[in-house]
Amino acid sequence: SSLVARLASYVANGGEGQSARFGGGRWASPKMAAIAGVAMAAYDLAYGSTAPNLAVVAASGEVQLLSYEVDGTSFEPVTATTPWEELARPPPPIKFSISAGKGQVSLVAGLTFVPVSSHTQGAVYRGVFVQKIVRRMKASSGEPIGPPLKVVELGASVVVTIQVTTPDDLSRVTLEDFASGGLEPVDASVAGDTKGSTATGCGRGYISPW
Repeated sequence: SSLVARLASYVANGGEGQSARFGGGRWASPKMAAIAGVAMAAYDLAYGSTAPNLAVVAASGEVQLLSYEVDGTSFEPVTATTPWEELARPPPPIKFSISAGKGQVSLVAGLTFVPVSSHTQGAVYRGVFVQKIVRRMKASSGEPIGPPLKVVELGASVVVTIQVTTPDDLSRVTLEDFASGGLEPVDASVAGDTKGSTATGCGRGYISPW
C-alpha cells in the first residue's frame, strides 16, 4: 500500500534522526543503521524486490518513452532520451503500464531545455571582474608609476590598485584583498608619509601605499 511505501521511505531516511547515511541530515548510530538496514531488507523481500520479475513501459500518447523489463537475474538501471520534437503538441500526460509480476521499480523523468537561439539583447551579466595591479610609487607625489611589478625590492614603496568592473547594479558585495606575501600595508599617519595615502574610512584599512 502507499502507507507502507511511505513508512519504508521514512525508515530509509533515518526516521526522526534523519540519518545522513540513508540520505538525511544527521548520522545515525550503528545500532539504528543496522536496524534500518534489516527493516529495508525485510521490506524488499516482502515485496519481491530481491528477485523482481516484471516489465514497465512509460509512454506519452503514441510515443514510447521508456521500456524496462527484469526477470530476477539482472538489476541494471535503464535510461532513455526522447527529443521534444517527437512528442505531440501539446504532449499528452505520461502514462505507465506494468505487467503482472512482483517487485518495485522507481522512475524519474526530467526535461532538458535547450533554446533554439541565444538572445543577447537585454541580457544581464551577474559577474564581477576584479583586477589587481602593483606598481612603484613616485616619492614626490605618491602616485603609481611604471608598468605592473612582478618583483619588489626590499624597502620599496608600491601602490596597489584594485579595479572592480560590473555592468550591473549589484548590492551586498564584499571585496577582501589580503596583503601579498612580502608586502606590508603602511599607515601613512604612523609612517609620517602622507603621499599616496588613500584610507577606506573603515578603521585602519588602507588601500595604498604598500
